[in-house]
Amino acid sequence: MSDDESRKRKRALSDSESSDSGESEVEEEAQGDTYLETVNRKVLDFDFDKVCSVTLSNSNVYACLVCGKYFQGRGKASQAYLHSVDGDHHVYISLETLRVYVLPEGYEVKSHLLDDIKHVIDPRYTREYVRSLDSPVKEKQLTSHDLFKQPYRPGFVGLNNIRSNDYANAVIQAIAHVRPIRDLCLLADASSKDQKSALFNRTSLLVRRLYNPKAFKGHVSPHELLQLVSTMSKKRFTMTERSDAFAFLVWYINQLHLSLGGTRKPQSSPAHKAFQGHIKAETYSAEGDLESSATVPFLTLSVDLPAVPLFKDETKIPEVALTKLLRKFDGTSVTFEKNVAKKYRLQSPLPPYLIVNIKRGHIPKSDHERAKEGTDEWNPTVVNFIDTNLNMSSYVDDDMESIYDLVANIVYENSKYKVQLKDKQRNAWYLIEDLLVTDIPRERLFLHQSCIQIWEKRP
Repeated sequence: MSDDESRKRKRALSDSESSDSGESEVEEEAQGDTYLETVNRKVLDFDFDKVCSVTLSNSNVYACLVCGKYFQGRGKASQAYLHSVDGDHHVYISLETLRVYVLPEGYEVKSHLLDDIKHVIDPRYTREYVRSLDSPVKEKQLTSHDLFKQPYRPGFVGLNNIRSNDYANAVIQAIAHVRPIRDLCLLADASSKDQKSALFNRTSLLVRRLYNPKAFKGHVSPHELLQLVSTMSKKRFTMTERSDAFAFLVWYINQLHLSLGGTRKPQSSPAHKAFQGHIKAETYSAEGDLESSATVPFLTLSVDLPAVPLFKDETKIPEVALTKLLRKFDGTSVTFEKNVAKKYRLQSPLPPYLIVNIKRGHIPKSDHERAKEGTDEWNPTVVNFIDTNLNMSSYVDDDMESIYDLVANIVYENSKYKVQLKDKQRNAWYLIEDLLVTDIPRERLFLHQSCIQIWEKRP
């Protein structure tokens, strides 16, 4: 039987068994279906909102696997059906069910030849794969190649900067390397339609795409996630205006906490369980008398840099050790907040991860805002640190040894946020600036102006 006769037979069978909506019960193994030869993987991009390119509806959307455009429906009056007739493009995948159909015939295609496309849309991983992410392996086994034969390192790929979302990119990259949250995202079945779970679902999808060793391209767009963030934050955090990375980080962790079913109860979600600890805060009068004492939960620890000298030495940038900044929490050092004297002491046990916020000052959202203010409030002091063996025992009430290693370091330079990430499998560091991913020697980490650090507690 010729290919033309075979297609006519399929079309006749489809027309006789299809419903008014164009749906067919016919299933094809399709290894010999010539329509599959028209699929063009190099034009496929599933990182953006799943909306029809004609109606802008997000309901019942299909992707044309020939040109990559999205269309609604597949019945005889649908946009996908019309595109199949007008454009002679015949293979479509449902972005919700991942079922593949040939239009206008209407029959379903079942073929393992399309599994790679389904994995790019909705990557899934085994527990064995996730457990292996922190285990040393040979260098060659770590590198993947995209469809354009460009090498990339799964888990350390760039994120698109749509306009001014570098602050969000840096935070998302850092959170994606916090092991309990990373593993939860990689193993999640993010199919729930519950709006309360929407932020976690989109975070999970983005993280799964970041770690995909079989991606079609060596970068990912955070567009879908950031669209939701803009809506949830009532446009406090958008893709078009730069925001403070630390403010976004705190908002993001708390919203993930709620999205995962968290409550006011301490550590009631994986998001809070990873970062939440307790701190004892004491307030003193001007005479030095203790006025109040309370133990409260914390998600982050903020440290203050020494004031920049009034007369700056252009040839020398001030330096300070991170351990000196952390003395704020030793229980004896006095910190003045709004002219009120306070002392802080961390309580045991410390959380699995410590977020240290290095307060450098106000970052204008745009160059226009900087010019309008006519001043630069940024503190450029260099913070010296070693990326391993941070001993926090001096700052904890019971003096128990608590050793931390750095896993992520968010920096701000040249009017842009960047992130340094630890690659445990290579025992090396990457610097990621939106789409640009480069190696960075560990001895040069502290030379960048650190804003936010995430430290991991050793077992």
